[in-house]
This record gives sequence, structure tokens and C-alpha cells, in this order.
Amino acid sequence: MNPTPKMQAAFEAFDKRIKAWQPYPGARQLCATCDEPTERCEEDGIYTEDGEGPLCVECWHKTPEWILENAEVRHGAKDAELD
Repeated sequence: MNPTPKMQAAFEAFDKRIKAWQPYPGARQLCATCDEPTERCEEDGIYTEDGEGPLCVECWHKTPEWILENAEVRHGAKDAELD
């Protein structure tokens, strides 16, 4: 079934409202872990080294990669304070 011109105009208007609501360009991405919006587009999506993703920032902060990387940074900062 082909949409009538009125239906097509209504769909286009709805599409414009949805795109105006999105705070970022590109396709809306949902987190592979929690299904919440990642608030990022395809170009700056967060993926693990194993290719898991896209991830939101909260789920990225729960990955072993992020935890290890930031534990080293914090440990290094504490060592520098002791010197």
C-alpha cells in the first residue's frame, strides 16, 4: 500500500520532530548491555577491544578494560603523591 500525500506529509513531519529531539547527528544507538541510548553516533561509539558495543558511558565504566586502565592511572597518581 502506497501512502497518500497526506500520510506521507504526516510521516515526514513526525520524522523531523524525532530528528530535532535527538541531541546528536546520525542514527540513534542503544547500548548493547542495557538497551539505553548511548548518546553517541556511529562515528564516536564506544566499543571494547573484543568488539562488544556500542556501549553507554555507564556500561563502559563497568568493563574490565576501563577498570584496569583507570586503576593504573589512579595508582600512578597515588605513587606520585608519595614521592
